[in-house]
Amino acid sequence: MITINSLTYRYSGIRKNVFDQLNLTIEEGGIYGLLGKNGVGKTTLLYLMCNLLKPKNGYIMVDGIDIQKKCAAIFENLFLVPEEFELPDCSLKQYINIMKPFYPKFSQECLKKYLKGFELPDNLHLGRISMGQKKKVYICFALATQCKYIIMDEPTNGLDIPSKKLF
Repeated sequence: MITINSLTYRYSGIRKNVFDQLNLTIEEGGIYGLLGKNGVGKTTLLYLMCNLLKPKNGYIMVDGIDIQKKCAAIFENLFLVPEEFELPDCSLKQYINIMKPFYPKFSQECLKKYLKGFELPDNLHLGRISMGQKKKVYICFALATQCKYIIMDEPTNGLDIPSKKLF
């Protein structure tokens, strides 16, 4: 479960808080969506939940542990698929070998299944595929980590219509 308590956040140089005393509980096993206009703080909240931004006040607990403590048990169960990202110029196999030690529940079989669903081979070179294909690979990898919490920011941006439907 993710618990957000009295969260206040403001970007430096801006007077208005993005969040002021925000409280939120996200129960285990659910699928949640954030809806709102551009610029209201959806991405900011996701980044706070992943400890990529630090709140001015309040705290975020993941499975009873304060995310600010940067505990390995939290981060091996938390995966962020950001809207924009870069993948290294290497093979998918090399990428997996670099990343999978951080995710003890990573499943090669799941990855192959998800890649197949998106009609992607598993012998890709990440530097030679389109942005949409990179997004599909990143989503497949995220799901294959089998993390308890997979946080996705605009996951279908950049995907073609059939892939959005499949997603």
